[in-house]
Amino acid sequence: MTARTLPPQVVASDGHTYEREALLRWCWANSWRSPKTGLPLESRLLVPNHHAQTQARASEVREYS
Repeated sequence: MTARTLPPQVVASDGHTYEREALLRWCWANSWRSPKTGLPLESRLLVPNHHAQTQARASEVREYS
């Protein structure tokens, strides 16, 4: 098993889940528009998506089991 770290997952105001750093890079370059819809995000608040993190970890564990 590798010691790689999974990137933090967040939910944006468009309701979609993204990798935090990738979303921030996108938003800074695209005037805080949704990568999925192209519409302006209503808020810059990014909420941690603990469920997505848990699912990603579980998937990774299954791969190496």
